[in-house]
Amino acid sequence: MLGATVQSLRTTPAAPHLERLAASARGEASRLGKVVEVVIAGGDKPIDRRILDGLIDPLRQIVRNAVAHGVEAPAARRAAHKAAGGTLRISVSQRAGLLTIAVEDDGAGVDDADVRQRAVERGLVTRAEADELDPRGALSLLFYPGFSLRSEADLLAGRGVGLDLALAAVQRLGGTIQLENAPGRGLAVSIVVPAEAAPVRVLWLECGGDPFGLPVQHVGRIARRADWPGPAASLATLLGGAQGARAEPFVVEVRASPDGPSAGVLVEGVGAIEEVTLRALPLMLRAIGPFGAAIVWADELRLSLDPIQIVSQASRPPSLA
Repeated sequence: MLGATVQSLRTTPAAPHLERLAASARGEASRLGKVVEVVIAGGDKPIDRRILDGLIDPLRQIVRNAVAHGVEAPAARRAAHKAAGGTLRISVSQRAGLLTIAVEDDGAGVDDADVRQRAVERGLVTRAEADELDPRGALSLLFYPGFSLRSEADLLAGRGVGLDLALAAVQRLGGTIQLENAPGRGLAVSIVVPAEAAPVRVLWLECGGDPFGLPVQHVGRIARRADWPGPAASLATLLGGAQGARAEPFVVEVRASPDGPSAGVLVEGVGAIEEVTLRALPLMLRAIGPFGAAIVWADELRLSLDPIQIVSQASRPPSLA
């Protein structure tokens, strides 16, 4: 009974917080001359208060972006044979120890050709690399610091400085953000984090003689290279090193999410599973590699890998991986 009481003090119903997000969405829509209906699902789910405290600001930014960037103005929606008012769905679910909060709009979605073009103009990728990116890889460019799809700056939502900061906040909780795009029909942004606020358990992977942490909820099978049935990408290559510089006898299956895509990744060694505390990663480090957070370990700084970036990069053609 005491344990249940303590647990109830640590959790809070999601509904009141989701209602505040809905109010923020309606206010943003009114400011922009748009009409948006907000639908909430899973509001009865209890959420760890510490997790929710860390997610409110990222969720507010994601909701604001959905209204400002996603849902079209009434005239544009009618021209696209849609209802004049848009719909924003905010849902909460828990499965396998993970909490997912999804924000889905029925707007225009993301034009990945536009994303590629703007990424080339900003020097993030070359034209050849942009053309080779798959749709998921193109979407990952939206997380680059300062990236924006708007030509003009808007005081609240048009400077492109929201999604990268939202990702950094989520990664501090041991989670990540997933994007699912349906051009012409909308964009779904899902935050996936451990359901309880606690030190994050990571599996240590060795690359270049250095240890890197991978949250265990994103670890699938582990096998010797000779026993792995399919293709696998070198972690050294994904981190910007030269493949073959050191032997990589093990393959770790990295999962973007429990039901999402996965990829085999070659590593030099597989270490222990340990509990760590994740810290915000400087923008410079997040921009140069598939890193999610910093780990202060004894008197050194280690890095946690971002599973979504790892899977995305490992799935690209060899020239881009």
